[in-house]
Amino acid sequence: MIVDEMPAAAAAPSSASGSGSLAALLACLRPLFPPALAPAESWRRLLGGCGALPALVAGYMGFEFRLGQAADRADLCAALYPDGPLAAHLAARGRSAEPGSPDALLGSFVRDFTAREAEWAQRARLVLLEYDVARPHARPAGATLPGIFLTLGAPPRGGAGDLAGVIAAGLPAAAGLPPLAAERRAVEKVLAALPPGAGVLNAGVFPARHPRGLRLVAAGLDASGVVDLLKSQSWTGPADEVAALLADAGGARTRYGLSVDVTAAGLGPRAGVELRARAAGDDWTTTTRRDWEPLV
Repeated sequence: MIVDEMPAAAAAPSSASGSGSLAALLACLRPLFPPALAPAESWRRLLGGCGALPALVAGYMGFEFRLGQAADRADLCAALYPDGPLAAHLAARGRSAEPGSPDALLGSFVRDFTAREAEWAQRARLVLLEYDVARPHARPAGATLPGIFLTLGAPPRGGAGDLAGVIAAGLPAAAGLPPLAAERRAVEKVLAALPPGAGVLNAGVFPARHPRGLRLVAAGLDASGVVDLLKSQSWTGPADEVAALLADAGGARTRYGLSVDVTAAGLGPRAGVELRARAAGDDWTTTTRRDWEPLV
């Protein structure tokens, strides 16, 4: 599971959870996850991907891998709040790290986010740090900087062009990467194609992946809006299969999220569709078993 906003109850974990490592805590929780859902090999990779993260991350995290399969890759996601204990931990670790190292870069990013002076930091309600969990040989040497996602708040005052600048210039620069000038034009094209009522919920970069690009997660789309957006960007994937998938969901959900990779040439070959149970106010944290039954 990857979260886009943590429930209020998870925003302030107890001080007792702040001691020790996240890996040690998850190892203790392992018996709660049936092997049919989380195979031992997947779990080992998850623990190995925690690195030096402290146990306090447990109050702000989610993880995902293919159910029932020991896949090569999984993701561990931690939600970063400007004044939270995770921000303080990463900032302190960055100050003591070797200049130019991933820890130093991440610490600088966190301090800028907490200061809230840069345009990108003012637009982000929170930041999601996404750590790849993979076999050692599948990871580039020294590539330990996580994916960095902004969960965006109100639309920028300058409109789509300003938002594209925040995503393609401000965010990469904050992560120690060069601005993505060519990708910015592709982002502007995606933003211009969004229908009324839809918007970009998350925007992020993966410094450790190749090719480096941007990922956008649009929200507030209906089924036809998802397909129309993909086709408007000359997406090379099977748009008709996406339409059939959404039609198969029936009336269980009328609004969707769409995750796409944006490169200098346009949309990448992969797209993800998020289906959420309907709830009052469209807030997933308030959903109940009854909300999810029609979708499941």
